Amino acid sequence: MLDGHIDIAEHYCVSGWVSDPGDPARRVTLEVLVDGAADGALPADQPRPDLARTGKHGDGAHGFTHFFSRPLSLLRDWHIVVEEPGTHNRCPGAEFVLAARPPRAPAGMLPLLVTSSGRAGSTLLMRRLLGHPQVVLANQPPFELKLITYYAKAFDVLTAPGNPERSVTPDKIFDDPYTLGLNPYCHHDFEEILRPRRAFFDFFADTAGSILAAAFRDIVERFYRRLAAAAGQAAPAYFAEKTSVFDPIRSFARLLWPDLREVVLVRDPRDVFLSYRAFWRTDPGYARQMMRITRDALGAIRAADDPSVLILRYEDLIAAGAASQARLTAFLGLGAPLALAPMAEAGLFAGHGTAASPEASVGRWRRELPAEEIIAFAREFGDMLDAFEYEH
Repeated sequence: MLDGHIDIAEHYCVSGWVSDPGDPARRVTLEVLVDGAADGALPADQPRPDLARTGKHGDGAHGFTHFFSRPLSLLRDWHIVVEEPGTHNRCPGAEFVLAARPPRAPAGMLPLLVTSSGRAGSTLLMRRLLGHPQVVLANQPPFELKLITYYAKAFDVLTAPGNPERSVTPDKIFDDPYTLGLNPYCHHDFEEILRPRRAFFDFFADTAGSILAAAFRDIVERFYRRLAAAAGQAAPAYFAEKTSVFDPIRSFARLLWPDLREVVLVRDPRDVFLSYRAFWRTDPGYARQMMRITRDALGAIRAADDPSVLILRYEDLIAAGAASQARLTAFLGLGAPLALAPMAEAGLFAGHGTAASPEASVGRWRRELPAEEIIAFAREFGDMLDAFEYEH
């Protein structure tokens, strides 16, 4: 094992010292891995007078500082390893997790996330939520106003450390009026301004991050309060937005609104496959790839068994509307049931669906998929079909 210590482990850099106890004069080359992927290699050869004074580490020039080649978001955990390439030799503490550093603050109105992979009934469910006195949402089918998604992206960009490849340069910051990019001043070129250097980056991650998060949360809530007032809703408990199983928006929303509620919609992957192809005209290979990603994402959500999440099947929304509505209102603690509007839903489906009717959209794989594809789906997606109680 190598000797050494990780002095700084942050979302902008990892820094410390590493030496070889058997050969104190040797400069150890290090590789930094981020979630298992190589992020760069560098020699541990920076002068460290504190090491030289010990008399155990040669001339003491065994320090290193690695600035990550891409910004590491504060919104998620990262697995970091610092080791000698090819040998897996590490100093103590050289494998660690950079934990998410989310800003937290009290919330007012809570988000109701309507989460799906697409083509799984999110528009139908949003239509059923529309008009409930305790739920506010933008009344414009297919209900794609996603403020949380936008501000999550803005937060990620504005709190990430500067990066030469992704940041505008300070002297050209106004050259492109439409591109802001990562903050070029949140960069190690300026870290000597505020000491210790960790305090410099902590300011942007924690202080600026908390201010931005509070501002973005306030903007979103103010918008929906104004929308509620315009609709005559006195005190809604939730504002509803669509989101996806594929993106980090679910995590961002929980960081700002820890008590939110989420409805995750599941649909038979064989029917989703056919709907993908019909609605977006996607290549079958791409559609199958999306189904695999969906399978894995939904499996992770189901395994998490989060009490803030209700999983609803698309098929149950269609065939057992009243029962699924009762489950939903109980989950959300709504005082009044959701109102079914068959005529409005039929009109919405006519413009947004890909089957003759909502009922015809259920189990369409039996009519439209060749036998060999049905077998292939059962082989590849059998676990998902079993987990969500689909026949195969």
